[in-house]
Amino acid sequence: MTAFHEILFPLDIALRSAGGPQRRTDVVTLGSGAEERNARWAHSRRRYDAGYGVKTFEALSQVLAFFEERRGRLFGFRWRDRLDHSSAAPGATITPTDQVIGTGDGAKETFQLRKTYGALYLPYQRPIAKPVPHSVRAAVAENEMEEGTVFTVDTTTGVVTFLPGHIPASGVAVSAGFLFDVPVRFDTDYLELDLSAFTAGAIPKIPLVEIWHMKIIPPVWGQLGHRTQWQSSAPRAQAAGQIKYRYRRGYRYSGCDRSQDSDYRCL
Repeated sequence: MTAFHEILFPLDIALRSAGGPQRRTDVVTLGSGAEERNARWAHSRRRYDAGYGVKTFEALSQVLAFFEERRGRLFGFRWRDRLDHSSAAPGATITPTDQVIGTGDGAKETFQLRKTYGALYLPYQRPIAKPVPHSVRAAVAENEMEEGTVFTVDTTTGVVTFLPGHIPASGVAVSAGFLFDVPVRFDTDYLELDLSAFTAGAIPKIPLVEIWHMKIIPPVWGQLGHRTQWQSSAPRAQAAGQIKYRYRRGYRYSGCDRSQDSDYRCL
């Protein structure tokens, strides 16, 4: 990840802030009232407002210094999400079997840390790129492995690498437990601080946005990603044999939207 500082935003401020995940979904309402929905992003993007955590002049001064050192939106940094910063359930201790991060094939040595949300309908796997140093515990076939001897962790990318002689065997589950931060940046180059309003109890606006950093292998266009044909629901169009095309799902990589047979459309 370019232009990123491996530094944590002041924790006492972050833990009192507001924010959460954002999705981008296109919803088209047809003339009949039926809907067609398309997911523009494969992954959610988190947004936060650090202003809710600023309660004193000292904290406000701390944020100002942090903002200046990051040069506004230029450099990213780590952010601790109070609600979602662990591989384990809220309040539980992390274990090496919290999250399955892959299956061995006898040759693969690197595994990306991931956290799975949901279990029944369509579980979502979120890549984790900023694990907290010294917090990662890994297991192979539910047997905990020793960091440094069996595997290493790159805390700047979230990649677990098994050392020679310890590559997971074919069909064996690889799992991990960890704490993690969210890579974010300021979402403004202008930090408006009204001291008179702050004294009166106003909350300063300090927007942050998650940085998408991961290099994801494009999915195989099939059941969830292929272009499909469908007959228009309008009787006249059906009678004329009119065919319409739609994409069942779009994907977004490194700041760009991608659909099959189309170029990247960067924002």
